[in-house]
Amino acid sequence: MYCQYAHTTGFSVRKEHLTYWTRTRIIKIREFCCPKAGVKRVRPSPKYRKLETRTECLACISFHTDSDGYI
Repeated sequence: MYCQYAHTTGFSVRKEHLTYWTRTRIIKIREFCCPKAGVKRVRPSPKYRKLETRTECLACISFHTDSDGYI
């Protein structure tokens, strides 16, 4: 639902964090973040340099569900 809203509004999101209810595969918390959120990991000796795309953006939304999987 949120990814579709983002697409129609003109921005994108990245699936970030996922938490399940204990001993089940029912999603408890799902977080969506800005694609520019965070900082890239530094590799010891990269073969080639890429442009830095992460800008430490703090835009994020999280959805919580009950044990039945409803928001």
